[in-house]
Amino acid sequence: MTDQPTNWQPPPPPPQLVRQSHRQSWQFWLGLGGAGLVALGSLLPWATVDTDHFGTRTEYGIEGDGVFTLIGGTLFAVFFLLHHAPWQRVVATLIALGLVMVAVVEFSDVQNNVEKANTEAEAFSAELTASVGVGLWMVLVGSVGVLAGVLLRRSTRS
Repeated sequence: MTDQPTNWQPPPPPPQLVRQSHRQSWQFWLGLGGAGLVALGSLLPWATVDTDHFGTRTEYGIEGDGVFTLIGGTLFAVFFLLHHAPWQRVVATLIALGLVMVAVVEFSDVQNNVEKANTEAEAFSAELTASVGVGLWMVLVGSVGVLAGVLLRRSTRS
């Protein structure tokens, strides 16, 4: 025989101290996916110039400010994964803002240079085509995703 009463029940489980995993939220995946786009786009072409006489010239992001977006995207992912202490949230938000600023400035700069090159080519009747590269588009879209992910995640978590 046991010394426990017959109506004995196990104690209830302790209250849940940890919230549902933040990795299950769409805001988490938006921010992390944006960081991945930024990092990958930093390595891809940011501008392409194609001529009949001189061939194709491609400028990769890593040859210039893509170094900053690559480092920023990686650092953002680290702080976004941590994202527990208030200072980590602030750092992730500041990195996200910096990524958006760099992406917008670079996109504007490259777009202006593309338009200028195309206009000059038309003036000389030269066969030249300049365009913004896929990498810069990825950095721009990814940086917006990073910023949206961190801001929306901040508003849903205390």
